[in-house]
Amino acid sequence: MKTLFTALLSLALFTTMGQGTLINLDEFGLRFTVPTGWTHVIENDVIIMGHETLPGIMLAFQNDASNLAELKAVANQGIQDPNISLTPSSQFKTVGKHKLEGFYSGTFDGHFVKSFAVGVVNGKDLGITVLVITETDLFTDQHVSEAKKFGSGIQFVEAKESSQTSRWKRDLVGRQLKYLSSSSSSDYGGGYSGTSSRTNIKLFANGRFDYYSSNMASFDGSGGFGYANSRDANEGTYRIYSMGNESYLELHFDDDTYREYALSLNNEQNVLLNGTRFFLVSLEE
Repeated sequence: MKTLFTALLSLALFTTMGQGTLINLDEFGLRFTVPTGWTHVIENDVIIMGHETLPGIMLAFQNDASNLAELKAVANQGIQDPNISLTPSSQFKTVGKHKLEGFYSGTFDGHFVKSFAVGVVNGKDLGITVLVITETDLFTDQHVSEAKKFGSGIQFVEAKESSQTSRWKRDLVGRQLKYLSSSSSSDYGGGYSGTSSRTNIKLFANGRFDYYSSNMASFDGSGGFGYANSRDANEGTYRIYSMGNESYLELHFDDDTYREYALSLNNEQNVLLNGTRFFLVSLEE
């Protein structure tokens, strides 16, 4: 759920189009069919769909439930993000052995909205939530039927790592990603100012990481002298995965916060994290 609000804001980026076609996400152990009338885009780990005529959007994203009891507990917590607040508006209903359905209501970006959710679990620590959402007065029975249709078409298969994920793991695991930037300037009166920024990410073979960052700024001039410094040191577990043609490095800190970077290479084959170049060195450097 951490990426839900980001996903909603990216609706204008519907560049991956397709309907009635089977989408393979074998790395996640998932396959699904985009229902007729819907187009989709994959944004980080959220599948975002828009309909040709039906107002609103439909989302599909992973939940952490391994059984229906856990899924119901998660569903009853509602969905909260900076500009979205959804709370259950009905009791969630169990459908068969692996599915849960129910309604939410609340606000999104200042608008009153209604939502219908379908949660599916496979009993093996993998669950998928389908959420259709639109403004309250535009919500219809068709929204419910479309979400149910999508939920019924979800297939759980044996997870299989993609070749691009394997390549990124081969290049990054057991090494360190380092970023360093500095700048300075002076004026005719002898004044001086400077900034520096540093980030180190160590990716250990056991799935753990160490993260360190620091930022410094200073100035010295006729108005006086100033200095500011901030540091962040933390650790946790990481995941390297791919969706579609994109690959990501996800950091899950021990304080239960997340940070995610899109992985890519520039023309010189240097590693980029969210478009910023990082040096790839040994753990000891």
